[in-house]
Amino acid sequence: MRWAQGMVQIFMLKNPLFFKGLKPWQRLCYTSSSGFWFFPFARATFLVAPSAYLFFGLKIYDANMTEFFSYALPHLMGALIVTDFLFGRYRWALVSELYELMQSLYSLPAILEVIKSPRSPEFAVTPKGEFMDENFITSLAGPFYWLLAFNLASLTAGFIRLQVIPQDSDVILITMFWEAFNLSLMVCAIGALYELKQRRQEPRVNADIAARVIVNGKSVPATIVDMSSGGLGVRIKGSVFQKLNMNLTGQELVVRAYSAAMEAEVNLPGSVIATVHKPDDSVVIGIKVDLHELDHKRQLVALVYGDSELWVKERAARMPTCTVRETLWFLFSSGARSSAAHFRQLWIDTMAAMRRKLRGA
Repeated sequence: MRWAQGMVQIFMLKNPLFFKGLKPWQRLCYTSSSGFWFFPFARATFLVAPSAYLFFGLKIYDANMTEFFSYALPHLMGALIVTDFLFGRYRWALVSELYELMQSLYSLPAILEVIKSPRSPEFAVTPKGEFMDENFITSLAGPFYWLLAFNLASLTAGFIRLQVIPQDSDVILITMFWEAFNLSLMVCAIGALYELKQRRQEPRVNADIAARVIVNGKSVPATIVDMSSGGLGVRIKGSVFQKLNMNLTGQELVVRAYSAAMEAEVNLPGSVIATVHKPDDSVVIGIKVDLHELDHKRQLVALVYGDSELWVKERAARMPTCTVRETLWFLFSSGARSSAAHFRQLWIDTMAAMRRKLRGA
């Protein structure tokens, strides 16, 4: 929302199309970047347009079923195929649709605030780095309940219209298909608004870095298997771990490893917060790095973020290439499961709130 407001401010106060000193391609580039953030208007229109016909009979799509299958459906399939061919390794089908849908409901009021007051729009700063130790429904979910109910009511109106005006069945069915697509995205959005608990405050990147663990004067070989801006996951062979002959939990130690970014060894002091025995007879210890010294922070940041190859590998591991069919199945099946969990949690929270209210009365 903050980014959207800034770009709309640029568009309104320093319109790139007419701003002095810019070259033609710069005008196009800046205009495109700032104009993109008006997408919530189009997205909101796309959401409510089918209802304009299903509720009120306003014709928004002028085609029969033959024309739909001859022109519209091949166009939609072609767009999916071309998008998958060009961007299939990096982006999944329809994820942008879901992303823009969820953004639009909150970006639209922010953009309207800029249009109302271009030089001093209001903006609420959101909390950062929250640690969630339990599943919960985000406070942003409210408007999506109303839109879900609106879509369901619109589809119901479509079924009624089919019975009352059967001669318009082609247009009614096509518009209901459009509304069903909106409903499917809305279900996925409801699922995404069910926040799952997070064990870590900072994201971790997988690694495979040779290291040494120094504890109580003993230095043993190890491997850093994951790391973040707050800690390390270090694997030690089971036989080596047994030679240490000590309970490492709470133990202070030092991890020594080579940093490609600094082209030197780093020494990171910390304490063990977890010990996990693996089936391959190794032990992974979770280490919270002591960041009181600025030099330790600098070394850890260089180790975690200094080698971009680690993050390239992480992205490749997290974003496998999927076919359009696999992507659509994942999106809608996981959306349905998460949405069911969302409403189950909503029921539990509502019942708990009612019991508290009754006890208070």
